[in-house]
Amino acid sequence: VSITSDGTVSAELINQADNEGNFSVQAGSERGQQFRYPDWLEMQNDSHVYELNGNYYQLSLAPLTSGTLTIGWIGFGYNIDQRLAAYYADITGLTTDFVVINNGVTTLAASSKGALGAAANLSENDLLTGILQGTQDENIMATVLSLGETAGQQLITVMYGDRTSLIAEIRSQGWSLFLLAALTLSLSLG
Repeated sequence: VSITSDGTVSAELINQADNEGNFSVQAGSERGQQFRYPDWLEMQNDSHVYELNGNYYQLSLAPLTSGTLTIGWIGFGYNIDQRLAAYYADITGLTTDFVVINNGVTTLAASSKGALGAAANLSENDLLTGILQGTQDENIMATVLSLGETAGQQLITVMYGDRTSLIAEIRSQGWSLFLLAALTLSLSLG
């Protein structure tokens, strides 16, 4: 996004997926309108959650200056979507969900489990609500991180997994780490 010195959105490009999952760059819908959050323009080095057409973006803004005069702002961000959830799940080995809470209603915005729909929201809602309230089953290990708030909606990352499968994974990886440490120690002594 590009914003002029008077707070007007002069350009907005979005990497959007079509129905077949192919991505293309498209113009955003807010070009020519006033930027919705003018107070963000004064905050340096902050990232914000920005909602646009039902999608959520982590957005960082930076001023464009000429000497000491600010002539506009440029914003860069990434889509908080299923691809990002899958990326985090690959790194951590935990199911990763992005959840929106609006007036106490929990909605699954993106999940590492795949496509969303009414069935996904219904099946995940009890588990996510339990995790968010700290009343989940003791066999579920979970962590919750708030990404921010926009337009009264809170965006949260929930990462969770089954305790027994996580412990088994740690034990299986433990031997690999032990062997690596033993090899490193023997090479160091040698």
